[in-house]
Amino acid sequence: AVSTEARALTEERNMLRNEVQLGRSASDFEQQGLRGAMDSLQQERMDALGKLQSMRQDYANLDSQVNQSNTDNHALMAQLKFLTQQLQARQNTESAVTPSSILKNNPQQSVHTMMP
Repeated sequence: AVSTEARALTEERNMLRNEVQLGRSASDFEQQGLRGAMDSLQQERMDALGKLQSMRQDYANLDSQVNQSNTDNHALMAQLKFLTQQLQARQNTESAVTPSSILKNNPQQSVHTMMP
């Protein structure tokens, strides 16, 4: 009876050792899986940071282009205003030179002498 009980205890002890060993293997497997997942997440994070840095650089380039365009537009608007003022002055000068304005400036000249 003692040997049967000893055999049963030995079998139980062996089963417990196997369960502990399986538990360790499962734990190791889980840790490896977690390490792999962490490595994968770390790589995704690094990729995302690289993309973010690239997007920041693209934004800075676009911002610079917009600022240059705004500067160019201001210069063009100033040039357009200047040219418009010159054109208006020229039109005012040309409309001021009429037969009646010539007579006002030269009263001795008559309309008859101006016409062929």
